[in-house]
Amino acid sequence: MGKNNELVQAVVEVVDTLGVTGSNKLVTTLNSILTELFYGLRPKRITIISEEKHEEAFIKKIRDALVALGINVEVDEIVIGKNPGEWAERLKGRENSFSVIDITPGRKYMSIMLSKLNSKIRYVYLKEESEGYRIFGYVSPKKVEVWELYPRPRVISKMEQPKPSKEGRETILKSDSITAFINILDAIGEVTIRPKRRNSISDYIPNWYDVEVGNKDKMVEAIMKDQIFNLCASRSGMIRFKGEDEVKEKIEDGANICFDTNVIISIGHRIFDDIGNKRYLSIPLFSVYNELKNHSMNFQRSKTDRKTMLFILGLYSFNKMYSAMRSPSKSSGDVPIIKEVTSLKVSSLRPVLVTMDKSLGERAGLSRIEYVVIDRSKPRYLENPRGSIGKLLSCLSSFSDVSIEVNGEEVATIVNRSSEFQFSHDGAYIIPTSKDFNYVEMLKAAEL
Repeated sequence: MGKNNELVQAVVEVVDTLGVTGSNKLVTTLNSILTELFYGLRPKRITIISEEKHEEAFIKKIRDALVALGINVEVDEIVIGKNPGEWAERLKGRENSFSVIDITPGRKYMSIMLSKLNSKIRYVYLKEESEGYRIFGYVSPKKVEVWELYPRPRVISKMEQPKPSKEGRETILKSDSITAFINILDAIGEVTIRPKRRNSISDYIPNWYDVEVGNKDKMVEAIMKDQIFNLCASRSGMIRFKGEDEVKEKIEDGANICFDTNVIISIGHRIFDDIGNKRYLSIPLFSVYNELKNHSMNFQRSKTDRKTMLFILGLYSFNKMYSAMRSPSKSSGDVPIIKEVTSLKVSSLRPVLVTMDKSLGERAGLSRIEYVVIDRSKPRYLENPRGSIGKLLSCLSSFSDVSIEVNGEEVATIVNRSSEFQFSHDGAYIIPTSKDFNYVEMLKAAEL
């Protein structure tokens, strides 16, 4: 918006009907509705204005998310069609049907046709449009603006979020949803995470304390002081190491990347996200799989130890990176790794061993194997890489409970269920402990 447009804070505005242009993607339609609600709009009715009828599950998903926020309003749908003539004809007599119309989702022509009605026209402005296809809140509300385009151009820049006032229950949230939860809380107040020692695994005493989300110094301090926090920061992408860029360069050059056990554990499947669409060039090593699997079998419910948990995380990452495999042997360790990589050269492949063990890399070099050593002694901290906080908390919950606080008040607990062999590696168990901040239920309903 230009300099002459008014910048205002959100206030609660009760209206009769909110109209939203319908998209074939649930996430964009639901995100627009939730954004309007979090920026102060309180409609008595919500109407989706669509080209064609959506399945009942589409509308039910929206209703469920609203009910989780304590907002019980009627949600219906008007199907107009795909012809501009149909839109012109069927919008006749509806000039005053909508108090506000959000034109963010849907097609451009819908916005033009609906702009002729006597309604406020609003649009959710997001600088990085591609991120609009994530769950609501994944992009920090601090980076979102609601633009009122008609009749009085203005920008609504501050939230006026609904208060759910609903008792919490334990549920599993995906890591993206946990990121969204933290982002929503961070737009309300100061968010702090802290470990709870009473439910940590047998040989782990957390050595990190109150960490304010978004405070670089506090994050770096926890990374430096606590090995598990360091590991989880690495797996989440908050820190990266010298050598990771070289891996990308090698695979871009057509090399067949083979990862050592320590890389699978310390960086995990995040490294595949960095490689992108050339991940198919990576070759899994049976000896690495055997080592991960053998150590994971040491799991005992009553006294899970830190080392075993590391291998469990590594095995999860391995299985996420590669198709199911059955190893032809039971060998594992450095010597079998070198033999296995050497055998790949016979098949006219170009194997490159990626390891965090400098001595293993040098021994591989003596066998004329290309190698990359990722140097964990030189971490590079990245401020708030996308989605990292949810992945960090998910990883930390494998070792202990983690409390989430807003302005000093506990609002939720990320729960360690490893002693019950209940893992959610792509998310975590979470219990809301404050009704006023229970956005967990809404996010669970909104997950795809």
